[in-house]
Formats: sequence, structure tokens, C-alpha cells
Amino acid sequence: MVTSDQLSCNETSGLTLVFRALRHSNYRLFFQGQGISLIGFFLSRHFLLSLLLMLPTGFGMIVEMTSTNTVLQTLVEEEKRGRVMSFHMMAIVGMAPFGSLLSGGLASHIGAPGAVMVSGIACIMGSVLFARKLPALRQMARPIYVEKGIIKGLQTEEI
Repeated sequence: MVTSDQLSCNETSGLTLVFRALRHSNYRLFFQGQGISLIGFFLSRHFLLSLLLMLPTGFGMIVEMTSTNTVLQTLVEEEKRGRVMSFHMMAIVGMAPFGSLLSGGLASHIGAPGAVMVSGIACIMGSVLFARKLPALRQMARPIYVEKGIIKGLQTEEI
């Protein structure tokens, strides 16, 4: 629960690479999957169902962390990569206690299930925000990917 809340605001950042595999599918629903599964976990009163709902939550976290790491390392110049990755890790690891404090404080007022529901709503809101910002992110990343030879310059497919 705490780990999901810690990454809820960060859940959808940097998932550009996943779009290649999902370009013909409804990716917005995919990115909202972690939030939806957290809300389902909040609503569930059966152990097995709750356990199954944790699968998409964990999958979303793994995909987010891997994709963010990959995108950052491919976009950043080689000389600055260590600094950028250290700031990235500091932001993730350093903000975790604040997420735990927020979740604990919220759970003490509305209960642990309510805190999980709020985390799910935050995930969905983050995915909507990411989906709205994605065209601008693609425009910024595309020239860098073309310059590095990761994608072709005249390619009309999305990143």
C-alpha cells in the first residue's frame, strides 16, 4: 500500500517506450490500471480478489520505474547521465518518507482502505495529466531520439 502511494504521482511519467507496444490499443486505460486496481482493492472484501488486484498495481509500478529509467538514460547526454540519474533516484527514494507520512496521516483520519482509495484516485489523475502532456513530451523527445539514431527521422509512427 505505501509503495503504491509513494509512486502514485509518479506512476505514469516516462512511459513513452511502452507506446510502441501499445500504439494500437487504448493506452490511457492501461496507464489508469494501477489506479483502478487500487480502487478495486479498496472495494474488495475477499482475500483472493484483493491479492489478484495487487498484480496490476505491481505491474504498473515495475513498468513505470523501468520506463522512466530507460527514457531518462536515453534522453540525457552521456556526460550528465550520472547526475541526472542520481537526482532521479534521490527524488524517488527521498520522497518515499513523505509519501508514507501522507498515507499514514490520511489513514489515521479516514482509515487504511480510504487511503488506498485516495492513492488510486491520485494514480488516475496522474495518468490523465500524463496523457494530456504526452504530445508535448513526444515533440521534445523526438529530435533527441532521431539524433541518437534510436528512431528514424522521417518515421511517422509515434514514439
